[in-house]
Amino acid sequence: MASRIHPSTSRGQRVWWLLDLTWAGQVIRLSNAEIDVVNAAGESLHYHGTLDSVDVDDGIEWLSDASSSPATAQIAAVFPVDVPELVARGHDLASATGTLARWVEGTGYESRRVIISGQITDPEYGSEDEPVAFSLELLPWDGTSTLPPPGYAVEGANFTTNAMASLPASGVGLAYPLVIGHPGQVSTALRASGIITGSQAVYADQRRTMHGTNFAGLIVVLSYGHSTVDSVYLKTTTDTTFKRYQVVNTYDDKGHAISIASWWYTKSGGGDLYHDGSVTYTWNPPSTTVVGTIGSNSAPTSIQPSSGTDPVGTYVAWLDDGNASGGGIAGRSGSAMRSAGEVLETLIRWSGRPVDRGRWAAAEPLLERFRLDFVIDAEVDAWEFIRSQLLPILPVSIVSGPDGIAPIVWRYDATSADAVAHLDADRDPSIERASQVTYDRDIRNDIQIDYALAIMSGNYLGRLRYTSNASADDEDAVPSYLCELSQRRYQRPDGEPLVARHVIQSPVIYDDSTAHAVCQWMAAAYALARRRVEYLVPEAEWGWLERGSVVTISHDEIHLDAQVAVVEGIRMDGSPMMRLRLLVIETPTRDSRAIS
Repeated sequence: MASRIHPSTSRGQRVWWLLDLTWAGQVIRLSNAEIDVVNAAGESLHYHGTLDSVDVDDGIEWLSDASSSPATAQIAAVFPVDVPELVARGHDLASATGTLARWVEGTGYESRRVIISGQITDPEYGSEDEPVAFSLELLPWDGTSTLPPPGYAVEGANFTTNAMASLPASGVGLAYPLVIGHPGQVSTALRASGIITGSQAVYADQRRTMHGTNFAGLIVVLSYGHSTVDSVYLKTTTDTTFKRYQVVNTYDDKGHAISIASWWYTKSGGGDLYHDGSVTYTWNPPSTTVVGTIGSNSAPTSIQPSSGTDPVGTYVAWLDDGNASGGGIAGRSGSAMRSAGEVLETLIRWSGRPVDRGRWAAAEPLLERFRLDFVIDAEVDAWEFIRSQLLPILPVSIVSGPDGIAPIVWRYDATSADAVAHLDADRDPSIERASQVTYDRDIRNDIQIDYALAIMSGNYLGRLRYTSNASADDEDAVPSYLCELSQRRYQRPDGEPLVARHVIQSPVIYDDSTAHAVCQWMAAAYALARRRVEYLVPEAEWGWLERGSVVTISHDEIHLDAQVAVVEGIRMDGSPMMRLRLLVIETPTRDSRAIS
């Protein structure tokens, strides 16, 4: 199914609405003309020409998300069935679903561009011959689930009865930590004051069975899924000296993949990791002395809680001295998954929503510079976590499309080389300005990010600030030309520079370069006011444009000369013209403007 109509197909051809409604055990096909459309199987699909009106607003504001206001179509049509009779027979009109698409005359059914596929809401009807009015919308975040998934926890279904009996009541039901990237791995400068705790482990077995001079049976769950490290650093709230421990990728009794720190042994006949008193074990710690094992007589007492006692907090730094790219769950490269695009797509897919893989693949290179490291150690709503922790630091909006959840990467730094089209209102009389130029003055010109969260203490150990002037007494401040320009251009009523401070505390960043990337894009996107203007353009010519498309626009009357802009919204009502809302983000190195 095509996601867009290419101009080579639509140019000079009529474009029709196609509405496929599923209701009362049948498919009702409607269009704004009596037409037949042939599908790939050679079948002729007849559409009744009783679609009175369609109004689609497919827009999203700069850096917002569509979860609370999805794309909606307002539709009115006379149905070729007796609606009140079917309702009287028990067919609830509000249970109907529909797919609304644009179709270029002369093309096949599969070439149509799906605009919305979702649920009918707020239907209104009268007699058999009266139009039915309703909205068609997709609520894209219905059905989201929790992360980690339910059942991925220290509970009886996942571990032996004896193991569970060894735990205190407070230790039962704790979720397996979901580890992304390598939280706790930081730059040399930040590590100078000590290794940073990135997550907290949970115990799944506290039997502490003596085996010679060592303890067998101790199991500490480090993460949900198999990790990409051979060892991690652990410490407790009572023994605050980090020690390095062996990591084992294994499975719980239910078959869930987990990563653990465990006692190390060779068992006659092989088998699982759990202690079995009926067979012989040979204590077999790793050969290197810097890697320890839980249960070793050289391990701190606090990391070896006895049966039934509340263990002290055991904290993890995902720092593998032999594998710098290792960490939590593996990404497509085989190393720890950290790239923001891959992380977002994976979490949305885990939430149970379909994803538009093609659009995610296109977006990932644009988000490669943002590296994420974090832990989710209690069940949270997947979308709420994405919205509260990830989207605020990324130049991304998440929307619902015909092929699933998709990203819009806002090209705040776009150039004319990134443009997919040029709109020339001076040379093309069919392009008409439809609004005044407006300003968005949500200004941020003093931007600070706190990062590298030490889970154990709750303190952020990293700090970066982009501002107008970096003073000698603020070693974390970086001078930013955009922040300086903004403070020179905008003033308070008393004539003093307008300093618009914006502070972020991010528990998902441990990487210095990512902290810089966040400050850089925010300064580029927010230091200077953005402008909006709307244009009417022929849909047959420009219907292939999408939200987030980079274009250039020329219009002498408002002094736009091949100005780079981003398509922020598209509105279609079935007329030959569609309405584009363009967002202009000023870039001084690209745009020539006087500085006041």
